[in-house]
Amino acid sequence: MTDKIKQIFVNNNIDSVGFCPFAEVEDKLLECRAKQHIVPDCKTVITFLLPYYFGEFKGNLCRYSSVPDYHIVAGEYIQRIIGDLKQLFPEHSFYGFCDNSPIPEVYAAAVSGLGVIGKNGLLINEKYGSFVFIADIVTDLDIGDYNIQKPKDCENCGACEKACAAGDIFDKSKCLSKITQQKAELTSEQKELIKKSGVIWGCDACQNVCPHNKNLPISALPEFMDIKPSFCAGDSIEGRAFAYRGRKVIERNFNLIMEEN
Repeated sequence: MTDKIKQIFVNNNIDSVGFCPFAEVEDKLLECRAKQHIVPDCKTVITFLLPYYFGEFKGNLCRYSSVPDYHIVAGEYIQRIIGDLKQLFPEHSFYGFCDNSPIPEVYAAAVSGLGVIGKNGLLINEKYGSFVFIADIVTDLDIGDYNIQKPKDCENCGACEKACAAGDIFDKSKCLSKITQQKAELTSEQKELIKKSGVIWGCDACQNVCPHNKNLPISALPEFMDIKPSFCAGDSIEGRAFAYRGRKVIERNFNLIMEEN
């Protein structure tokens, strides 16, 4: 059965997909509105990766915000794949999530054999490194052929700890990526972090130094080849990953960088 399901993903240009029983994550579900969409009598979590690495670049955005909004892109893949799954299994129910998900995505991906967990909390895939978006599909279909992996941590080289812009990779409240998304008034220390980084949305510092992110293949997904690695005041935010925050936050960060320069 898994071979038939994997072929659906291959037909949709996805080559990294894993499976785990819903029971494996049931006691770890995240509290969010999307939790209501978990299908009744859920049996399986199908997890797949959308790689977005597009090579070296210069700009004032992190990589994930330089490509079209992954929520939209992932949503389109999810709907196409669910349509194919329903044709193959018409008596079963399916629902997909990406980012806004009750499924602990990194954990589900790790136990499904799709990678190890880095100190920064990101999944590190053997082929695509950590530059991947994770999506999940829950279903009442019991595939009966799980290959559960014990979640493994990365090799603990310490490179990401040393590169962390905030100086503490384990304190998520200090994460520069989170700070750039903050609507509340920034402290002077937070403003200086943004200025020093030169990045107005997100942060790739820990990923850029990870040894697992060397010599990565360019993403084969055409949606992520439409690259806009920089943002200027007045640019449209439509279709960008930071659009949900509105203009004020991204332009505030842009103005901070301009002050520094």
